[in-house]
Amino acid sequence: KFTINYSGATNITDKYSSVLAIKQVQIGEIINVYYNSEDKIARKIEISEDAWEYTQVENLTYDRTEKIMYIAGEKYKYGESLTVISNGEEKDLLDLNPIDIVTVKGINKKICSVIVTKGHGYIILENEDSFIGGWIDVGQESAKPITEDMLVVASEGNHKVTIAKDGVGGTKSIAVKRFEQTVVDVGDLKSETQKSGSLKFTITPNTASLYVDGAKTDYSELVVVDYGAHRIIVKAEGYSDISQTIVVGSSYAEIEINAEDASSSSTSDSTKDASSDSTTTNSTKSSGTTNSSTNGTSTGGLGSGINLPEINKTGDTNSTGTSTGSSSLTDTDKTTDSTSLSNVLTDALNKALSD
Repeated sequence: KFTINYSGATNITDKYSSVLAIKQVQIGEIINVYYNSEDKIARKIEISEDAWEYTQVENLTYDRTEKIMYIAGEKYKYGESLTVISNGEEKDLLDLNPIDIVTVKGINKKICSVIVTKGHGYIILENEDSFIGGWIDVGQESAKPITEDMLVVASEGNHKVTIAKDGVGGTKSIAVKRFEQTVVDVGDLKSETQKSGSLKFTITPNTASLYVDGAKTDYSELVVVDYGAHRIIVKAEGYSDISQTIVVGSSYAEIEINAEDASSSSTSDSTKDASSDSTTTNSTKSSGTTNSSTNGTSTGGLGSGINLPEINKTGDTNSTGTSTGSSSLTDTDKTTDSTSLSNVLTDALNKALSD
């Protein structure tokens, strides 16, 4: 391991050769580093023009045994040098949750970094005894049966939490923070009186049939149901069926269902809540978009550390690395002089990133 420093004379540019400040080199960025092997000072740092990225990736799936990730129907390899960043800190791949939204960067068919742009937190219910066996839904993400001492995973941000059982329940507004636990006291939602909610369905095509809890239902007018979980199915000739569970916990809600969206995939089976003013059902979500093509040769690490090769010669050399916030990165593939990128820079840009 050794350290590569930078100075005011270090030239830092983006992929279009426009000058950048070191603070503009984002964590997880793939970069080329040019340095002198004698003084270990970076002469130039540039964002690699050969790198690609997928943004707004949801439900990222991977195989830890084969070290393969699946994005937009394509397979990509990743290695021990993979960098996972959340809140500016290096994390393990196991810290990710399928509900996280991430940006993925790589070169050729190899993924170098995964940056969490919207993470997840946890919800703990308090005074929930009378609702055990009922249902909870968080922000239309997923409805779950309520169990004792349950821990609910939810995406970070503001949500409406719906709690219901046997016609009793209600809705609360909460804020979920990344990796933190939010305690929700639902004791005040207890009631001796059963409640019902009115649902306004907008279904495309309008010739579709709606079934609520197994019964065919006329949705030309408001559909009134008790607070709690209800199974709905939408059937339309020429379209895939949509089957989902909704949790009703308010006096009124609007639900939009588009069978045309579901027709391009297999039967939709999901959970939603009817606690807000409007609920929209879509069959799938985008898994990201490619922003550039690739033709790179290596990966590594930069941030508080840069993966660089051991050089036994005098003069300038260069390598490609991944901008990270960690000082414990590992090996990469190769450099322009074919030297193995197996050494880790532990604190080269630590000061710059902390200023």
